[in-house]
Amino acid sequence: MTNRLRTRTRLLARIRRLQTRIKAIKRGLLEGEDRRRILRQIAASREEMDTLMAEGLKAHYRANFVNRRMDSTSKQDRIKRAFV
Repeated sequence: MTNRLRTRTRLLARIRRLQTRIKAIKRGLLEGEDRRRILRQIAASREEMDTLMAEGLKAHYRANFVNRRMDSTSKQDRIKRAFV
């Protein structure tokens, strides 16, 4: 399995989890669930969205900056690879 396919699979799994959380929030609002519980679900959804954004940015950074062939092995190139 290629790295790009693994990344896509991971991102899609996160999106499915986020959709499940959003559906639970909607269901809770329709059924008159405790507001504190709904607010916790909203906070968890926001955290999930932040994680999705971070993984998407990481994948973009890797695809556009790190995975390109580097002609030299300069100190800057080694530093770039170390942070990813």
